[in-house]
Amino acid sequence: MKIWLTVKDIIKLTDKHKSSILRQAKRERWTKRNFDSSGGKQYRYYLPDLPIEIQIAYIESKKTELEEVKTFLQLPREGKKVVVNRYTSHTRSNRHMKSIDQTPEHYLQVGALRSKLIKSWSESGLKVEDFIQAYSTGVACTTLKEKLGKYGDIKNPTTFYRWLRDYENRGIVGLCPQYEIHRGGNGASMDDDCKEVVKALYLDYRKPSVRSIERDIRQFGYKINYHILYRYIKDIPQSVKTFYRLGEKAYHDRFDPYISRDYTRLKSMEWGVGDHHMMDIVVLYKDKLIRPWLTRFDDMRSRYNTGWWIDAIPNSLTILRALDMTLTNCGAFANLLIDNGKDFKGQWLSGNEWKIKRYGRITEEIEPLVEGVFHDCGFNLHFCNPYHGQSKPIERAFRTDIELFEKKISTYVGSNTITRPEEAKLYWSKIGNRDKKEVFITIEQLREMYADYVKWFNSTWKHSGQGMDHKTPKQVFEENWTERRVLPDEYRKYVMTRRENHVVQRNGVTMDGLSYYTPAMAQYIGTKVQVRRGLDDISKVWIFELPKPVYLFEACCDELKDRGITEENVRQQRKLRKEARKHLNIHERQKAEAIRNIRKSPAELLAESSQADEALKAPEEQQLKVVNGEIEIPRGPVNDQTVKPTIITYPGGHSKKKRSKKPGLKGLLDD
Repeated sequence: MKIWLTVKDIIKLTDKHKSSILRQAKRERWTKRNFDSSGGKQYRYYLPDLPIEIQIAYIESKKTELEEVKTFLQLPREGKKVVVNRYTSHTRSNRHMKSIDQTPEHYLQVGALRSKLIKSWSESGLKVEDFIQAYSTGVACTTLKEKLGKYGDIKNPTTFYRWLRDYENRGIVGLCPQYEIHRGGNGASMDDDCKEVVKALYLDYRKPSVRSIERDIRQFGYKINYHILYRYIKDIPQSVKTFYRLGEKAYHDRFDPYISRDYTRLKSMEWGVGDHHMMDIVVLYKDKLIRPWLTRFDDMRSRYNTGWWIDAIPNSLTILRALDMTLTNCGAFANLLIDNGKDFKGQWLSGNEWKIKRYGRITEEIEPLVEGVFHDCGFNLHFCNPYHGQSKPIERAFRTDIELFEKKISTYVGSNTITRPEEAKLYWSKIGNRDKKEVFITIEQLREMYADYVKWFNSTWKHSGQGMDHKTPKQVFEENWTERRVLPDEYRKYVMTRRENHVVQRNGVTMDGLSYYTPAMAQYIGTKVQVRRGLDDISKVWIFELPKPVYLFEACCDELKDRGITEENVRQQRKLRKEARKHLNIHERQKAEAIRNIRKSPAELLAESSQADEALKAPEEQQLKVVNGEIEIPRGPVNDQTVKPTIITYPGGHSKKKRSKKPGLKGLLDD
């Protein structure tokens, strides 16, 4: 049997103030439910989930009743029955009794009090009639009479005799009220078909009212009173109403179970979280009023603001600037939880991580993709659930920013019609007799103000979140910081860059309308490469080979820009062409010509092959021998002549042997 306590009940048990109880309930997340009460709704808290001191106080307040209940739950054993003097049964004994499981708790308490009343009569030695008269007039058992209330009214001795008989036969269960409820509940007068029609009409995403249901149901041949419909619809589970009338997301946010994240098990910089937030203020940007966007990264354990950036629109560049500040201030995260937005999961930042996690494996289309900035920083990427703000703890930090920073700015305009100030429209135009308000805060000034706020928040704000113990984010960050993961400065120069894939053209590569060129690009024309550019210096880019990002060379901006001077343009073009052609000199022309002269035609190779076959068929005494690199002919008219090979040495260091045309091997064989 579930027990739910109101705030008033807890105040009586603990003698605490209402505000302190509500703060404790919110801090410790007591399980609560919304119960109907006179005039509205009332929150009640589930007893088993309350602190142990409140549970003990509740048990002590019910100690007498609970002990009596435990004592008399079973049938009384022999020798333990109450001695009932001068008792004879005058009533029927064939009525049905409820079991212990079917008896409510407050009825068991009534039975325990009635058993005390019977004991008092047994110990008094009075007749039943005299005892009832003393009890009714308030002479005997006054306290029991007050506790029993209407359950202790004894109109005549027959009632008391019935109690005695039931107590002898069933124990305390026999003394419990045995009221039967024969009602069918709300909607008992409606048949099943009518109930289905009511549910079909009411459980609609257009959220019709009960009054409209009363009118529409007449079209189906039913005429039902408004109050009957209201009570029946009221009994429909709230979760069902939410799912069909408000949608699946509302049901998920209110009723789906979730696992709470335990921040105390984390270390500083072990988990980071990042996201965008549209600020509820207006600033002046390029002569226009805008609501700027904040990109922010937080350490999940300490809620420490590690890096941020404010700009007109959120994009990959703002993420990179906030991440660069994080690497400078605190180092790299081990794990990073990010949003599913296009800029976060794009190829530039996440590479192929998001597609691998989505499809579960690397396909042929994903394999040639390059890795992103997050991968180069060594982060283990984790993407939150789409359209589910609860999976990103940084959403709570944005609410804190609104209360502590944005509402303190004079140009605060709110995020919706409820929080929007009445004068917010005056920033855009004049309304009635009220003059238009001028905005003088620029986005650069806002960055300075937010930088001061972040410094104050990290070092001063007493955080009351889980595992914070009212310490500042900086204190918790330093207490749980084990090691700093640092990226070398030379490595960061190539990692913290904007990345785009381009095909090298005759005039180089183009990024944001700027052309970048270097003479080394000539041999890569028509090749797809990756172009990386720093955040602050746009005068040069770094070119990487694909599919693996291997560094090739550096290219500068405006190398091919028209300077407006014809002679200067010609000289610049001649200089660049000369440098670009250097890669063509991969070998010397004389060396190449010598190689081509040595090369034999297919006819010459065939003739040499035929001569070799004839030499094998010659007499044994005329076979040739090779001695010390020379061809020796043992017999014949030219026995004393030898043919020495001609050695040709090349500048490269290698050599190739070519037979001399004089006297010639063929001529020797013919002779």
